[in-house]
Amino acid sequence: MPGVMSFTRPLVLSLSIVLLSGSALASGEVTKKTAIWDTENTLFRGYEYRYEQMGLLSRTLRTIVAMPNSIRYFDKEDYLISATVGLPVLALMLPLDNPYDLTFQRFVQRNQTSTLDKIFPHLYTIDFAIGTAGVAALTYGLGYAIDNEPLIEYGSLFLEGLAAAQIIHSVIKIAIGREGPDTETGRGKIYGPTRFFYPAGTPSGHILTYYYTSFLAARYLDSIWLEVLAHIGGLYFATSLIYNDQHFISDVIWGAPIGYFAARWMMRHRSSKYSYKGADKAKEALYFGPRINPLYGGLEYGFTYQF
Repeated sequence: MPGVMSFTRPLVLSLSIVLLSGSALASGEVTKKTAIWDTENTLFRGYEYRYEQMGLLSRTLRTIVAMPNSIRYFDKEDYLISATVGLPVLALMLPLDNPYDLTFQRFVQRNQTSTLDKIFPHLYTIDFAIGTAGVAALTYGLGYAIDNEPLIEYGSLFLEGLAAAQIIHSVIKIAIGREGPDTETGRGKIYGPTRFFYPAGTPSGHILTYYYTSFLAARYLDSIWLEVLAHIGGLYFATSLIYNDQHFISDVIWGAPIGYFAARWMMRHRSSKYSYKGADKAKEALYFGPRINPLYGGLEYGFTYQF
């Protein structure tokens, strides 16, 4: 029953991931941290946009705008990571008539074997989508079943950030309009917004989803070992995508950091685990003393509790 097995494998995998994550999250309280990131003059970033302060749909719509807008606030480390990724991606996509990543793809195609076919099986997009949806659904279900708030929050952040990242990546993919190794001519031609190749094209939404999901869990759990495992799994997944002609190497090199940055952004600006330095604390400030009345003018003495 190949069809049945193809359908159930991602669901079984999803269940395993959720059960393991649920056990870890249920084992103790999530450590709260104070962030150092400034929210002044930023768009849709602040205490009122965090988990529990706003509904999932409302947060998601704002995150779609706020996430790419945060590029304006990159620090030196962010720019260094972006350059480390961006320059090789650009180099691999050139020259336009015979890009280097096409040369690499042909090398991979020439060296395919039956043994490697078994090691790197083709992952169909529908299976991957079902598996991803299964993670979200089972996370919520298990969280509510055992009344585990951290697991429920992870499920909420999972859906919000992944939806935003996928929409942003799709806009980039449409704007570039680059064919994949298994579409049209397979030469990686760039058509711009006149053509749309899905699920092929650049950047890779497959590897983006993997990196977002795994690194969101790793950062939420503060697990360096989970991050190491996520990178090892990411290398395997990326190799499989390239081996099966689903993506060029430049597609996965670009897609992986988008997923990583999206997970980091969600932890910093949407999770309840972090609070902005000074900004969130002001929400719980107790004040007793003089203040200016903005309605009638003049000075008055009063008691205020902000929460």
